[in-house]
Amino acid sequence: MEKLQSIPNYEIVRIIGSGAFGYVFEAFDQQRRQKVALKRMQKVGKLQSRECEILMQLKQCSYVVKMLDVFYSRSEDNKMIQNIILEFMDQNLEDIIGDHRKRKTYLESKELKNYLYQMLKGLDQIHRKHIAHRDLKPENILVKDGKIKLCDFGSAKQLNPSTINTPYIVSRFYRAPELLLGVTEYDVSIDIWAIGCIMAELALLEPLFIGKSEGDQFFQILRILGSFTKSDLKYYQKVVPFDVKLFKEFPKYEPIDLEEKFEHVDDKDLFIDLLSKLLKYIPEERITASQALKHQYFSEILDQ
Repeated sequence: MEKLQSIPNYEIVRIIGSGAFGYVFEAFDQQRRQKVALKRMQKVGKLQSRECEILMQLKQCSYVVKMLDVFYSRSEDNKMIQNIILEFMDQNLEDIIGDHRKRKTYLESKELKNYLYQMLKGLDQIHRKHIAHRDLKPENILVKDGKIKLCDFGSAKQLNPSTINTPYIVSRFYRAPELLLGVTEYDVSIDIWAIGCIMAELALLEPLFIGKSEGDQFFQILRILGSFTKSDLKYYQKVVPFDVKLFKEFPKYEPIDLEEKFEHVDDKDLFIDLLSKLLKYIPEERITASQALKHQYFSEILDQ
């Protein structure tokens, strides 16, 4: 990691995240006199990164983390570094889930509902611009004073119907079945699946589908939701990039009783109804973010 003194006007406080992309720091912006998040990554090629372009497009979206600035610097070995300055939020949903797990207490119904409603608001805002986030997980959903914002648009992409896209996106536990089966023509409904997984995790304090590998992830989903129906099979046989005879070799699974799994949840019936509309095997059958926001589960929020 290059020396950080090379950033004028920003006082680095600590590292808050790192990955293949680079590092995210908590920093103090001396010009704006405020705490910010600073995302630094090595720049390949001359163009501004897709992440920056997408954050520019989403500047007016109230449920998306705001980009305050972007500038370029050089590392000690003269590599170009892109620095994205973002508004600072003090927590993410992963922290909140971990905290509740430690205390052995479930989230209150109102809190869970509120987080989910705001996530769907954010998703609706980006999906209206045909942008898929492509890496939704609790860690990428920031929280400050009960307000939620989607962050980390490093994998995000504006999807066009004819584009071929990589299926190797989205962290494993939140990856939709079409991605696990190698489908390259997908749409924003992969984010809807991920939101369903996060919804279940907020209620259970652990992921709903815990696969040990890519292949195992798919079977973990089948173990809980049950095997493909005839119409699911018919759909997937048309879109998968492998010999469809393989489907015949899959074990048969009966769906588990979700009522039992979520018995501690208030509004359990409405919760499960919404969850099962988000977690449909066929992407086109998944409810959209805008439809989900009108679901009865949110009636007390909608009545306010």
